[in-house]
Amino acid sequence: YLGQQVLDRQPPDLREFVLRTSLLEEFDAALCEEVLAPLYPEPQDWHNRIKAIARNNLFALPVGEDGKWLRYHHLFRDFIRNHFQRERPHEVGPILSRLQAAYEGMGEWEKAHHICRRLNDANLLAGMVERASTSMLQRAHLTMESWINELPPSMLRTRPGLLSIRGTIAYTKGDLQEGLDLLAQAERMHRQEQDIPGLILTLIRRGSAYRFLGDYTASLRDAEEVIALTETSDERQMLFADALRLKGLALYRLGKANQAVAFLERALEICLVYDKANVPILLMETGMAYRAIGNFAEARNAYEQALTIWQKEGNFLWQASLLNNIASLYYIQGNYEKAALAYEEAMLYARRNRYIRLDALISIGLGDLYTELGDFEMARQNYWHVADILQDMDDRFLFHFSSLAQANLAFLKKEVGSVHNFIKDVENPIVSGGSSYEHGFLDLIQGRFYLLEEKFSKAAERFENAEAHFTQDGRNIEAVTARIWRAAACYQDDKPNDSIQILNAVATDRGKINHAAIVAAYQAHEWLKGLRSAPKIGRVIRDLFAQADRLANEIPTIRRQLRRQARVVSAPAPKLSVKAFGQAEVRVDGRLITNSDWQTQSVRELFFYLLAMSKPLTKEQIGEALWTERYEPAKLKLRFKNEIYRLRRAVGQDVVLFTDVFYAFNRNLDYEYDVEAFESFLARAKTAQRSDEQIEYYQKAVDLVHGPYLNDVYTDWAAFDRERLGQAYLAALANLADLYQKQAQPENAIHLCERAIDYDSGYEAAYRISMQAYSRLGDRASIRRVYQSCCEAMKNLFDLPPSKETESLYQRLTA
Repeated sequence: YLGQQVLDRQPPDLREFVLRTSLLEEFDAALCEEVLAPLYPEPQDWHNRIKAIARNNLFALPVGEDGKWLRYHHLFRDFIRNHFQRERPHEVGPILSRLQAAYEGMGEWEKAHHICRRLNDANLLAGMVERASTSMLQRAHLTMESWINELPPSMLRTRPGLLSIRGTIAYTKGDLQEGLDLLAQAERMHRQEQDIPGLILTLIRRGSAYRFLGDYTASLRDAEEVIALTETSDERQMLFADALRLKGLALYRLGKANQAVAFLERALEICLVYDKANVPILLMETGMAYRAIGNFAEARNAYEQALTIWQKEGNFLWQASLLNNIASLYYIQGNYEKAALAYEEAMLYARRNRYIRLDALISIGLGDLYTELGDFEMARQNYWHVADILQDMDDRFLFHFSSLAQANLAFLKKEVGSVHNFIKDVENPIVSGGSSYEHGFLDLIQGRFYLLEEKFSKAAERFENAEAHFTQDGRNIEAVTARIWRAAACYQDDKPNDSIQILNAVATDRGKINHAAIVAAYQAHEWLKGLRSAPKIGRVIRDLFAQADRLANEIPTIRRQLRRQARVVSAPAPKLSVKAFGQAEVRVDGRLITNSDWQTQSVRELFFYLLAMSKPLTKEQIGEALWTERYEPAKLKLRFKNEIYRLRRAVGQDVVLFTDVFYAFNRNLDYEYDVEAFESFLARAKTAQRSDEQIEYYQKAVDLVHGPYLNDVYTDWAAFDRERLGQAYLAALANLADLYQKQAQPENAIHLCERAIDYDSGYEAAYRISMQAYSRLGDRASIRRVYQSCCEAMKNLFDLPPSKETESLYQRLTA
């Protein structure tokens, strides 16, 4: 049928065109011109031929946004392709060769690779892989690795271009030494063959490997050679930009961020003209350098531009690296929740692409964040994960910063021996490595070590050295951190005037105190606390201490929020776990507090009341809220004393704080409370921009509710919160059901409505959403059933019919 009734009935020239285009998966006029034109003695009107295919209903479908491309139905394509190969076998090879070249020119490397395999030419395939490597290693290195593995082993050992690719894949996966060995072999062969373009590409790749290894001098040497080979060549400006980028990144690691900015900006300018594909990479790395010198606005702008490009491309590999940088920016500015979310999203992308080195880098960032927030267990888990990775990876940069990060964690835990051991592991290689940036961090942690040993003069000297290293590089964030610690050392060294003078200089030119200074003052509290009462301190120092105190009060809440949203690293169980929805229970270190532990119901109610109150209260205020009896002051004091004693004995001595005449629940404890988590997830759902995020947070919120709040406590304060939280729960179910409706998931919406009705059969909104969901499913019988249930519930509860809104909806859905 396809031959006699379709193909053979076409005019000869159209029949010929159909047969030839059978080798093209998709085609438009431009591709036909590039691939098929040599087969015709005269110029062809490709547009009319393509229109004729559509007009004659030759089983072709338009594709692409403008519909100018065509694709044959696969059954018809297979028929005409077999027919063509039998009828004109001599044309198949030339068409496929030109098609492969066309795909290369379009950057459609996967399609070009497919054509090369069809041609069954190993040399052609190897050449295509070498040409594709620059692009594919940036966006799909796993695909490139699979292509390399398909080639004959002899080619992998003898072609310098393939050796160069193998070396790049090896160091990207963390095997730096194998990568450098392969790149060195490729370099020697390129020089012997006088293949300058291949040599340039290999030197750029090797320079990156040296940077990962921590050999920044060697990285700079390769960069300089490439600059010399490319700077004056118009044809090699893209490679010249790569060399400038390589030099800028090496300078950045050497602690010369100001110089790095200039080279990275110049590379970006060239890429904007010659190499648009590399623009987002340069935006990200220039943003990284901006961040280092404290230019946060420019950093954020560069990151946002890069993210827009990669999100549009769907490039998850580079998004992982960018999100890690965005997270670091949030972290430096004290936006911990956004930082943690960005780190975790980056980690998911990195692991999806099996980018082990980036996995380790992100884990160090997460560990540093949790260390700063005092969540030492979460920090330790991240650092241990890095240690596992580094066992199979020779990456000096990661090893140095992982060791210094763990030394900082040990310092905050006052584990003097561990601090000393971590310093000893990296001291010599950092000093000999020549990186002012790394040396600054080494001095900073050594100064803290001397603080623990009470060698305050030595500590001050180390902090001063650290400040000098950071200042000469324009890294004001790190410099101000070193300055705060130097002030602490000077104060402990009986030099309060020096300490005051140092602290007075921490404000920026605009009089603001950056977040790094606040964190340092918070962490150095123990060594600075005596300075608070000094008569000579001015406004800057008072503001610094006030903001450090505010941070200290905020950290426990932030820490709990981060544990709730943690997805990559499992949060350890809290010391105190409280559930008030459904069957209320309290656990300490996993053990359930029983009625015999509470001794009386009133002690248990006192605990939940203090937990529910957001401000400290006097015993008189607490007694009035909880106990209906009116006590004389002496009797109230005695009862309250007994109740507090029993509460502390049941849950822990530090669970209730007493300040002046006020009592409050101690929110600095390691605890989790389902009501707090519920309200936190609701707040995040209401501010989320994307519907998938809203669904995630609403779902987490409603999953916490297993019944009414404190259903066996009958006091007024509990009844009020029970009603408030119940309404919030019902609204959350309704909002989530609406979101599922918009996502075309009516079954999920129905399930949520059933939960709402089970909780409160008088919640009329649930009946309406349920009817709408059944309408989407075309289930008219269920619409009637839900409406009848609503009528019965309204009659039984309120002796009223359903609202006009419900009636109108029912009439519309069943009309």
